[in-house]
Amino acid sequence: MASEKSPGAKLLELFVIFAMVLGVALLLLRKWEGRSENKQRRVTVNRILAIEAGLAKYMIDSGGLLPTAEQGLAALLREPASGPRPVSWRGPYVDGEEALEDAWGRDFQYFCPGKPIKGHTDIHQPYSLSSYGADGAEGGEAMDRDICSWKRTTMIP
Repeated sequence: MASEKSPGAKLLELFVIFAMVLGVALLLLRKWEGRSENKQRRVTVNRILAIEAGLAKYMIDSGGLLPTAEQGLAALLREPASGPRPVSWRGPYVDGEEALEDAWGRDFQYFCPGKPIKGHTDIHQPYSLSSYGADGAEGGEAMDRDICSWKRTTMIP
C-alpha cells in the first residue's frame, strides 16, 4: 500500500523546490550583474585607449600639439576653430561622440597639460584622461573607482 503525502507535505516540498530555484536564480543574477559592471569598465578602458590613439594621430598631424583643455576632446571629431590649430587636421580621430564618453554616458575628464608626474610638482603628463567610474564622483572603490590614463593599474577591470 503506497503512502500518500498530506497536502501540507506536498506544499512544503514545492516551497523547498521554489526556494532552491529562487536561490540559484539570485546567484546567477548577481554573477551577471558583476559581469555587466565589469563590461562597463572594460568599455570605458577601451574608449580611453582609443582616445589615446586618436591623440597620438592628432599630435602627428598637428606638428606635435595636443588639443588644449579649452578645445577639449571634441578636437578629435572636428577641427578646432580657435588656436592653436593643427597644421594638417585629418580627423576625425575617434568614432563619433559616444567614443568621447565613458560607458555610463559621461564625458571623460581631459586636462592638457596633465597631472604632475609622481614624485614631481613641476613635471606634468602631456595630458590626463579619466572617468569617475560607475558613481560619477571622484575617488571610489570597486566599480566606483576612477579609471585614469596616467595610472594603468586603474584600467584593470
